[in-house]
Amino acid sequence: MPLWDIPTLAGAGALRSDMRDMLVFLKANVGEPRSALERALRTAHEPRAPAGPNMQIGLNWLTRAVGEDRIVWHNGGTAGFRTWIGFDPARRVGVVVLTNSAHGADDIGFHLVNPAVPLQPPPAPPKQRTEIPVAREILQRYVGVYELTPQIHIEITLDDAGLGLQVTGQPRFPIFAESETDFFLKIVDAQITFVLEGGAVAALVLHQGGADQAARKVR
Repeated sequence: MPLWDIPTLAGAGALRSDMRDMLVFLKANVGEPRSALERALRTAHEPRAPAGPNMQIGLNWLTRAVGEDRIVWHNGGTAGFRTWIGFDPARRVGVVVLTNSAHGADDIGFHLVNPAVPLQPPPAPPKQRTEIPVAREILQRYVGVYELTPQIHIEITLDDAGLGLQVTGQPRFPIFAESETDFFLKIVDAQITFVLEGGAVAALVLHQGGADQAARKVR
């Protein structure tokens, strides 16, 4: 997957790092603080509010209770990448997990920090999809802009190779027909269903990650 360009909210997904940098950051968060900066880092760990069963949140750090133990952690990701960092402050054991997959690896991180946390079953492989030919006049009616949110739109375009999909701020990717209204991406496990009302295209539904998100056609 190409890297996302997120200039406005860089802290939410535009930071660049690698395993070496993340282990340096992890070390600065574990053990007795050795500087004013590391003391400030420790205050970020302190729970400030509930965040679900056996979970609390501090300054963006989550704390998970595992019996008498606790794991301070956080995760993140962009398209095609998932990350996890966590540690047991009492045992001074920490882990960084970086993956080139849209599937999270949080369970691997938790299990490495504390083996009492079980690994999750592996995800089911994506369904095998078969591309079929669809007449160009049918493809043409799907061309347009669909509003996912007021800030995020999906644009469907048609060129000599077929239909393409472009989400606001992301590259264009081809989509492939498996029926006259159902399409799929090959670069990521996601599908599009076009919704017809009275013979006209009214909306599309994006199926990805177990969620179905409707986007009405705005032009």
